[in-house]
Amino acid sequence: MIRLNLIIPNICYNITNGTNFNPNLVIARTYAAIGKIPTELENVPYDDTSTFSDMLQFNVHKARIVVEEKLIDSLKYHKSTRRLDLNERKAKVENIMSYLEKCDHMLEVNFATRRKDGTYTLIKGFRATHKSHRIPVTGGLRYSTNVDRDSLFALASLVTYKCAMVGIPFGGAVGGFCINPKQFTTHELENITRRCTIELAKTGFLGPELDIVSLDLNTSERDVAWICDTYMKIFAYKDINAERGCVTGNPITQDGIFGDESTER
Repeated sequence: MIRLNLIIPNICYNITNGTNFNPNLVIARTYAAIGKIPTELENVPYDDTSTFSDMLQFNVHKARIVVEEKLIDSLKYHKSTRRLDLNERKAKVENIMSYLEKCDHMLEVNFATRRKDGTYTLIKGFRATHKSHRIPVTGGLRYSTNVDRDSLFALASLVTYKCAMVGIPFGGAVGGFCINPKQFTTHELENITRRCTIELAKTGFLGPELDIVSLDLNTSERDVAWICDTYMKIFAYKDINAERGCVTGNPITQDGIFGDESTER
């Protein structure tokens, strides 16, 4: 069971700030009532065309049904300026669950890179921030031809839930660039990784206080070293600690730890 209640108090505060809560102001949501699976998700387990995101949302709603009544009851004792009645508590839980269904930010990046033979290749990438109720957010950066908005949204959502389950104060994020690293030389990959770093950092999707990048599919400590070097030289010249804080999975020779390279496999 996904322990969604671990992240509820912070989101409650962020949405309503404990004051002037309007039970009729409910964010547009995909489900119609508490305790029910949305109609459009009912056939997900039996539909071969269901996407990764659909499957994730189906299981999140199953977990939501388990915890919803407990969340509504727990709001009796939530610190606020006044005591909420039952309808207000239900409306607040609906707002929170609706908030969890959506992605806070989805960045799309496009740039051209010059190949060894003189031709140019267009590189497309994304960085999804599922929830930034706690910052910094954290999550992997992957290189794969299967990268798309749907899969990154689902993966970023999983990072949010995993952090909440173990009590780590991070939001969830995942990024990816649509390339097959086996088709590029080491020098070309370095150029792509450094350009990715610049594109993410200048838009606020990379940094020790905002978004921490980690290893993921087809990325390794070598790529992390390139990201660190690029970020430090261009963006972090005023902060001596920023180089190590903008990523996890650093090489052992750069304050890394043993065993942090498993994701790349």
